[in-house]
Amino acid sequence: VAPREVLRQARSFVEQGYKEIVLLGQTVNSYRYEDVGFADLLRTVAQVDGIERVRFTSPYPVSFTSDVIEAIATEPKICNFLHLPVQSGSTPVLESMRRGYSAEDFLTLVGDLRKAIPNIALSTDILSGFCGESDEDHKRTLELMREVRFDSAFMFSYSERELTVAARNMPDDVPPAVKKERLSEIIKLQEEISRSVYAAQVGKTERVLVHSVSKRSDEQLVGRTDGYKSVILPRAELQPGDFSDVKIVRSTMATLFAEE
Repeated sequence: VAPREVLRQARSFVEQGYKEIVLLGQTVNSYRYEDVGFADLLRTVAQVDGIERVRFTSPYPVSFTSDVIEAIATEPKICNFLHLPVQSGSTPVLESMRRGYSAEDFLTLVGDLRKAIPNIALSTDILSGFCGESDEDHKRTLELMREVRFDSAFMFSYSERELTVAARNMPDDVPPAVKKERLSEIIKLQEEISRSVYAAQVGKTERVLVHSVSKRSDEQLVGRTDGYKSVILPRAELQPGDFSDVKIVRSTMATLFAEE
């Protein structure tokens, strides 16, 4: 898609009242159109009048370049949040998955991101029980999780999908009971990390973009922080689409609550 078409759509959404734009792509950060790279596109979209926030998903670790990191760090409207799929903390498993990066490469990228953007929030995908995954591989995944401390994660057990390289060439040899146990350990660890990360926001003031009325009560609204954390806040005179600076007074492992 040409940059001018992306900008046309962005301006069209602004005219409809939208304030946040999300750029979507399977490996969105590998975007290139003629001499325009993804960092250029990000900066251009962020400069469209009326846009207040720009997000993108899902970037691929191999395609993450320094100019994209710089764009996130220096453009105020580009959100300090990334969904960065790691899949496994074991380099041999990543090689079997043909991911194109090692666990060490991933950790280096996270280090570069946090050096440039200290308050960046990270979510990820973790796949447990891939073909040939050993107990040691699983431990490496847990170790990477402890080191990175993702804000949140989507966590799954491996199952064969037709027409994939793994389904054609690799035996699904991790027993279901082992997959279940490993996934349980991954979920438990991530819940502990998320609870701690969210608790660290208590007492801070966050700028929240209101998304909708809460399912809990018509007197409450749901919004998102720059770091894509869900916030429950009092309705007051606010409406979806409004921004509000709120003080966080309570948290769970997946939600922040603003003061009444």
